[in-house]
Amino acid sequence: MLIRMTIFEGFVRVPARRLLFLAALVGSEGAWCAAEVAPAVREARPLPFLWGAQYYRAPTPDDTCWEGDLQKMREMNFNSVKYWVQWRGSHMDGGRYNFEDLDRLMELAGKNGLKVTLNTIFDIAPVWLYERYPDAKQVRWDGSIVEPQAVQHRQLGGFPGPCYRHPGALKERQLFMRALLENFKKSPALDMVDVWNEPEQNGLDRAPILSRTTCYCKNCKSAFPVWLKEKYKTLERLNQVWGRVYETWEQVETPRDARAVYADFIDWREFHLDGMTAEAKWRLQMVREVIPSAVSYLHVVPNTMRIFNAVTCVDDFALARDCDVFAGTTFAGAIFSTQLLSGAQGRVTYNVESHINGGQTALHQKVNRLPEIRREFLPQLGLGIRGFLFWQYRPELLGGESPGWGLVRPDGSPRPATEAANEFWSKIQPHSEKLMKNFSPAPRVGIWKSRRNELFHFASDGDLTKLADAVEGYTETLYWSSVPCRYVDSKMLVGGDLGGIRLLIMPSAYYLSEPEAQALDRWVRAGGVLLSDAHLGGYNDTTGRHSHAVPGCGLAESWGIRETESTASVHLSQSLGKEGFGADMNPDVRKAFEHFGVTGGKFFPVELSGGVALAGCDRFAALAGEDIQVEGKYADGVPVIVSKKIGAGRVIYCGTNPSQGRAKLPSGFQDLMARALRAADIKPVLDCQTGKPETVRVDIIGSDEAQPAFITVFNRSNQPQPTKLSGSGSYRGVFSGMELKLANPASIVLPPDFAELFVRE
Repeated sequence: MLIRMTIFEGFVRVPARRLLFLAALVGSEGAWCAAEVAPAVREARPLPFLWGAQYYRAPTPDDTCWEGDLQKMREMNFNSVKYWVQWRGSHMDGGRYNFEDLDRLMELAGKNGLKVTLNTIFDIAPVWLYERYPDAKQVRWDGSIVEPQAVQHRQLGGFPGPCYRHPGALKERQLFMRALLENFKKSPALDMVDVWNEPEQNGLDRAPILSRTTCYCKNCKSAFPVWLKEKYKTLERLNQVWGRVYETWEQVETPRDARAVYADFIDWREFHLDGMTAEAKWRLQMVREVIPSAVSYLHVVPNTMRIFNAVTCVDDFALARDCDVFAGTTFAGAIFSTQLLSGAQGRVTYNVESHINGGQTALHQKVNRLPEIRREFLPQLGLGIRGFLFWQYRPELLGGESPGWGLVRPDGSPRPATEAANEFWSKIQPHSEKLMKNFSPAPRVGIWKSRRNELFHFASDGDLTKLADAVEGYTETLYWSSVPCRYVDSKMLVGGDLGGIRLLIMPSAYYLSEPEAQALDRWVRAGGVLLSDAHLGGYNDTTGRHSHAVPGCGLAESWGIRETESTASVHLSQSLGKEGFGADMNPDVRKAFEHFGVTGGKFFPVELSGGVALAGCDRFAALAGEDIQVEGKYADGVPVIVSKKIGAGRVIYCGTNPSQGRAKLPSGFQDLMARALRAADIKPVLDCQTGKPETVRVDIIGSDEAQPAFITVFNRSNQPQPTKLSGSGSYRGVFSGMELKLANPASIVLPPDFAELFVRE
């Protein structure tokens, strides 16, 4: 449920039945947050700005280090430490539990004034589990069994754990979860429980390779028809969408060929995605039941489609919806942090695994000093992340990750990163409470990300590279233009939860449902501006068929815009080079392709009105319609980008995927984005203007957009950058002492490789 507020104070409220978290992004139009309404509410308590480190992943560090290390953390003014509670390490056969090591660590944390997050690790199952339930192991698409093993980040073995749907394994996980919560619930040091470390279905095979996907065990096969029945209601409806002739639900087969009819494969992976969400839900609920005062959450590696993705069953939006706060293993920059904060949907968000000190035996870690920490953490702070835990305090000493990740040296002595962390926090700590009461205004630009569209692209393309390129092209350009944006998923679109978004971008939105199309139409007619790539709704999720007219799902008829002819860019007569097509082709298509050859390449020229050249990419569609305004043409004047007023809003429709051609002709893509932003009346933060495009990022923190409480700036260039900012008020940099007086506009020269937090004086 979406709740409008006027201000957020960084508090957590604890109702009688469950925790109610109100985390807001505060702007001139009010605040938005995701929350659950509860009838009874006890006193509120503030959420902390987290500053600390992961410390214990048994069997390291050795217990002889514990007392001294935790004392040093206190001296560094850490306020938080995280310990792993590992299923294999603490759950013995016969229903016995061993928490003695963690009990001592909890005591030491309390003694040193550190609040503890317990991170429950279930993807390393005990040896006895497989002895008791030999059929609990996951099964791949090709029928091979996923045997439990030790890997460099799960040294105790048992990775990646059993199938999530095995009833016996589920019962044992729940018994262990309840036992550990009962054991630690009276510890005064316990503050938060992170119930899942980087959720993923295919732990051994993160790359989306069809033959390596799981799980095809008997429990999943029997549960799948039940899931389908709940979705489709009748067998006739399933047959219609899948194109099958099943006579009973028991005849339903588990999909094997991803591109056969699309809908069956997409349903199969969504079935597993929902299984992951259900797993997270019971874990979170059990924390609330046993320790209602604890903050419960999980942390993800954000689904950027480069590493974690929907094919291997990661949906940040779904996993966050039952969390009190949200967290991730994340990085500075446009993609990771935007995905994490978007998935959080307004919840207070933490980076609980900073990998700034990453390394391994074959590649020792970088020497990080204060400039590196500033450049990594301050942009995240500007976007909305409110705390950082280093992975980890001591370097790993066991296996392939040793001696990486340490904030200190293997012998416990300080590194340059240790001193840098000290200095960073000494500057930030005086402002931490105020930062917890102030957040950035709600973004006015949304970028649509649908897990079903993601699964469709994997099935269609054979991987997720092109879709990731499309999303990243828009995100990077907006980020380095200092225009805040957030991702929205299908549930938000259909539910109308677009609070404050004026420009919605649909990157490579080939796969669309009729409810999504109808919601999109309503939103545009109410005054929204839409920028869409080619073939919008070309494949209709509701019918399971390709649309007769594109844009599909009824949008061509509603908007009066139509793709009259389409082809792949490699078949065009004009191109910007002969770069390979690289598609995972149907064998018959490949025969024809090799016989007839190609005339073009991946990129082709589009002349925008005004004479600027843009690089079209991959897809080509000639466009037509009544009352359209031609924004870009291909050879012989063929319209390939058009715009049209629809109701109170506007549609800018591209007959190609322009963000994928961003690097080829960047000025043309920047011109197209500028048109869309003007149409939506959106300007950069503080009307930021820089001499060199895409070098400076500016964020504001606070409800007053002209005179915010804080300003973060980041110049990624190795050259000084003249920058103009509008607004009012005087600010001072907490690290550099640099003075910033806003005017209309104010000129400032940002030093090279410069990151700073400015505080209003």
